[in-house]
Amino acid sequence: MSECVNGLLLNVMTKAGKDINDPDVTLEQSPVRFGALPLGSNDTFARWISGARDAVTSALQIILGSDLTIDTSSVRDDKKFLLFAPLMVCFGLLGDLIAAIPTDRTKVTGGLMLNAIFGGLKLLAKHLAYDVEIEYKLGKQLGGADSMESPSQDSAKENDEASGDASIEIDFGTEFQTFRGKVKGLVTMIGDIATILNKDFETSHLQDGHLYLNICKECSRTQHLMYVKDMMNASTSNKSYVENLQVTEYKVRVLMEREPPSVEEAASMDQREFVGTGLALNVDGELVVLEKPYFHVKAHKQCLKVFGRRVEPDATKQK
Repeated sequence: MSECVNGLLLNVMTKAGKDINDPDVTLEQSPVRFGALPLGSNDTFARWISGARDAVTSALQIILGSDLTIDTSSVRDDKKFLLFAPLMVCFGLLGDLIAAIPTDRTKVTGGLMLNAIFGGLKLLAKHLAYDVEIEYKLGKQLGGADSMESPSQDSAKENDEASGDASIEIDFGTEFQTFRGKVKGLVTMIGDIATILNKDFETSHLQDGHLYLNICKECSRTQHLMYVKDMMNASTSNKSYVENLQVTEYKVRVLMEREPPSVEEAASMDQREFVGTGLALNVDGELVVLEKPYFHVKAHKQCLKVFGRRVEPDATKQK
């Protein structure tokens, strides 16, 4: 699905003569409408746009469904465009996890899922944290029928006192705001993660031009494990050491004690050597290794046309 989206958008931008490396470029809407069948592992994208995890039901909805336009996001480093991310961008634990799993599946014993589980447990045991500076633009005021709730100033203060960590101040506007501190990881999704399981398109926020940024700040191993459990259950984690923000874009600079490897050095490194470097991103399940410890993620409103229907029951549960 990621390759399909990148091909469609790069093609339309090339034909429009626009510079994709310009971080302020406005994306053209792709004229091609596509559908998604739930034939993967989590089927998040297909479930979001069709409300079903059954392949036959999804195929029928592609034939009979309505024409929807949904958002996507772009990922850049400090110089150039890297790729479009139609679903998620992860840094920290989930970025390191994708680097820890061998690309060559012939070297994987016990299956990819088993390796992912053991890899995740090893990373949790390492308890890595990254010192980062995050600049972010908050979107419209959160809460209500068409947006996700955000912590109030009072609750943010209470969370700060409870965790002992720096807390992001809520100050709505168009200017970049800054957070600096140690984090266990970031997870960014185009839609509201809490709607993955309930298949509620009306509240999944796939069309509002916002990103759902989830930040796990430095915490204990037990707290980190509880956070991971929440994310695996597609639950918005409302814990004192977790920030949930609805943003239009954000920039992350990883504050490293040593210089990152050169391009030549990085080319000769095994991908597992990037675990813990702060250079590994998980973009829709694919490893992206940064040349420099910096990346920029931006939402682009309604530039993808898809086949989809509004909420319908999951056919696999109608028995």
